[in-house]
Amino acid sequence: MKITTSDEAIAVDSWLGNKFQAKAVEITDVRLMADKAVPDSFVGRLGLALGRAQPEMKLRALMVWAGDRAVTLDAYHDKQFDLAVSWLKRHGWDIESATASAIETPFVRVTVSKY
Repeated sequence: MKITTSDEAIAVDSWLGNKFQAKAVEITDVRLMADKAVPDSFVGRLGLALGRAQPEMKLRALMVWAGDRAVTLDAYHDKQFDLAVSWLKRHGWDIESATASAIETPFVRVTVSKY
């Protein structure tokens, strides 16, 4: 999926069309999850497979609700995932604290509070 943002809205498009769109004031709930990251490069994956590298724990997914509409964004597969994270930070969601909590409890959905 492809994520696009403007000053007031976030949109997520799939190859079938627009999957999710919401203005910042419509976002009612955000949760996130962390897990062990797999390196993007072939050399990094090879080092991981051979036991020469250890995966790091980092932000993996964001779940965003706007009323009865929801979308899950994946850090590995969705284009512009970092753009969505920074957009949520700009609009008052405490992503940093929630990420720190999620790293301590991997694979558990952590609720993100608003400033």
